[in-house]
Amino acid sequence: MLDIGKYVFTVGIPEGLLGDRLKFKLGLFLFGIGFTLLIVDFLYSTG
Repeated sequence: MLDIGKYVFTVGIPEGLLGDRLKFKLGLFLFGIGFTLLIVDFLYSTG
């Protein structure tokens, strides 16, 4: 789960910065998903 979050997190940012508006929105969307996954994974791991 954490690996997926990191992947989406790291791919979403450059994709949004380097791409056009559509990719930027997609990047922000992926960034949000990745960030949420990281938080959820962190909360579950700390219990």
